[in-house]
Amino acid sequence: MFGLLKQLFKDNSNKKITVLDKKTTLYEILNSNKSFGRFGDGEFQLALGKGIPFQEKNKKLSKKLKKLLKTNDKNFMIGFNYRYIYPKKTESKIVAKFIENFIAKKLPKFLKLCSKSVTYYDASVFLTYILEHDNCQKYFDEMKKLWENKDIVIVSGETVFDKIENNIFNCAKSIEYIKAPSVNAFNKYDEIISEVEKQDKSKLILLILGPTATVMAYDLYLKGYRAIDVGHIAKDYDFYIKKIELNDNNITDFHGID
Repeated sequence: MFGLLKQLFKDNSNKKITVLDKKTTLYEILNSNKSFGRFGDGEFQLALGKGIPFQEKNKKLSKKLKKLLKTNDKNFMIGFNYRYIYPKKTESKIVAKFIENFIAKKLPKFLKLCSKSVTYYDASVFLTYILEHDNCQKYFDEMKKLWENKDIVIVSGETVFDKIENNIFNCAKSIEYIKAPSVNAFNKYDEIISEVEKQDKSKLILLILGPTATVMAYDLYLKGYRAIDVGHIAKDYDFYIKKIELNDNNITDFHGID
C-alpha cells in the first residue's frame, strides 16, 4: 500500500510543500488567536472548477479557494491533509485505498494550487476517533479547551445536529446557532456572512459548513472575528461516545467515500 503515493513524491520532489503535523496544529490553535480554514479533497476539487455532492461547482468559490491556498498570513492557518503526504501504515483499509487510488492520482494537480512559501497545517486536526482510534478522550479533552467556558457561535448546515446526541460543544459558556443550507451553502454566502456579522466580535465563531467554511473563516478573520473551520468534529465525537464500530461501511459513510 502507498507505493503509488511514494513514487509520486519521488518523481515530483520539487513540488513538496510544508505541512505541519496534527499535534503541532492543535497546539497552535489552542495557544494563539489565529483563525483556521481546512482544505480536503472536496475543497481542492472545487478549486479546480469541479463540483462535489453537496456543493455544485461555482466560479467565485473556485477563485476564492485558489487565492486562499496561496495566502501567506501569519494569523490565518490553512489546513492541508497531512496524511495525503505522510500516510500511516496503520490506516484502515478503506482510507488507505482512498489515499492510494484517489489522492495519489490527484495530488499533482492539488500541489500546483499550493505555494512553497506557505506553511500549511493538518486539515484533519479536528478528527480523532474516526482516524486514530486510540487516546481519543484525552484528545477530545484538549480540543474542548478551545471553546470551554466561552461564548461561541456555531455556523452549520441545517441538518448537521439532527442526529447528534452527544454535543461536544456543551462545555461552552453560551452557544448560538446560525443555520445555513446543508447543500450548496455557498449560494447563500452573503446572507450567511451578514447573519454572523450581527454577533459580537468577542465571540468565537465555529464553522461546520463544508467548503463554504474554508473561505468564510478567512473572510470573517478579515472582518475582525476569530473563525475556525472545525469540520466533522461534532460527528466524530458523537461516534466516539456511541462507540460506533469502525468497520468499512461506517468509515465510508463518515467520510463520504465512494
